[in-house]
Amino acid sequence: MNADASTLPLRDLSRYILERARNGDAAPRERTLYHARLSEPVTILVFALMALPLAVRVQKTRSLAQPAVIGVATVAAFFALRNTALTLASQGVLPAALGAWSVLLLFALLGSWQLLRGDRR
Repeated sequence: MNADASTLPLRDLSRYILERARNGDAAPRERTLYHARLSEPVTILVFALMALPLAVRVQKTRSLAQPAVIGVATVAAFFALRNTALTLASQGVLPAALGAWSVLLLFALLGSWQLLRGDRR
C-alpha cells in the first residue's frame, strides 16, 4: 500500500500495520493511529460520565458558573493529556494502546470517583 495511513479505513490500516510488521517495522505512528481511532467513540461515554457530577453540582447550587468553568478546564486537560500521550506513542516512547487508552481510563475513573463521591457533599 502506498497510501497515507491517516486516510486509510480501519480495516486497511490494520492490514497496513501487519504488512509493515512483516517487513520488520514496528510502525508506532500507524499503531497509535489505529488505537486512537478505536478509542474515539469511547470519548463520548467518558465525557458523559464526567458531566454527570457537574450536572448534580448545578442542581444543588443552582449556579452554572462554577461547574461550567470546571467542565471547560476538564475538557482542556483531557485533550492536552490525550495529545501528549498520542504524540509519545506515535514516537515509540509509549506503547500505542497505552497512549490511546490511558487518558480515557484516567478520566473515566475520575468521573466515576466524582459521581460516587458527589452524594456525600
